[in-house]
Amino acid sequence: MLRDLIEHDNPQVTLPDFLESLFSRLAQWAGTAEGGNPHNAAKLALLDRTPLFVLGDWDDISASIMDLRKDLVEDLADGLMAPFPSIAVAYESKSGWLLDWIHRTDAGEYVNTAFHEAQDAAWFQNSMEFEFHGKQDGQFLVHLAPQSVNRYAAVDGRPAMKVAHDMGWMIEDSLFRVALISHPENYVVKKTPKLTPREQRKVDRGEPIPIRKRPYYVVLDHTGLVNLRQESISRALKLPLPHARRGHWMRLAERCAAARSAGKDKVWRRETYVGDTVFETASSRFEVFMSARDAARADGNSS
Repeated sequence: MLRDLIEHDNPQVTLPDFLESLFSRLAQWAGTAEGGNPHNAAKLALLDRTPLFVLGDWDDISASIMDLRKDLVEDLADGLMAPFPSIAVAYESKSGWLLDWIHRTDAGEYVNTAFHEAQDAAWFQNSMEFEFHGKQDGQFLVHLAPQSVNRYAAVDGRPAMKVAHDMGWMIEDSLFRVALISHPENYVVKKTPKLTPREQRKVDRGEPIPIRKRPYYVVLDHTGLVNLRQESISRALKLPLPHARRGHWMRLAERCAAARSAGKDKVWRRETYVGDTVFETASSRFEVFMSARDAARADGNSS
């Protein structure tokens, strides 16, 4: 089960702290001789406008992936479940906050780049380029670009085959996190921190929204969504609690020949959501989406 984490509870480094520091350092790096490559500037601009999903603590994420692993493998075998052409996932690993970025190039290839809380150099040198080959023997397959393997092997010192094996595991972890966001058991909640009057005046003058106040998405299961709604709206209002008449997997009948010929034997029967889809607290506005794909369509970012 995903923790209903809206703000990280580590008093040392919060999610807004991490994001503000990361993008500030990236901007400074882009202005140096090392980072002044036009390609790097384009990558940074793309990352800057990429939708961000926050999953919370790695232990909770890992537990969710293990619980849903069979479903996630099947989903990934049918295609990379990333409704956004570019997607960033933030979570807290055992060594600090990490932002994992996957985007699709114009050529149809994918690039996976990780940014760690303590990282201060080699911002895009750890990128891994790969092709997604979909389903084969009930598994999802990726093909690593040779230049990525060679770049890692030159630093690692081990044989390229062993390095490629470890890189494959890293990409698999990233893809599972993306699939977890899109799993039909989970909801996507867009959190938009409210601007102060001074911040709003600056934005109205054309200045960018402060990094700490940028919208992002939180992924919650049913229990997490109900808890968030209860905590954010006064019970005195006596509004109906959001809940879902839970969805479930439905086995396809033998007569569903087209679906079965495509390798499918079940379909997710959509749950019914009851409750407000938009609500606010003193500091933020929340909007509930039934899926990441719905969120992508609402923001006009669907691939």
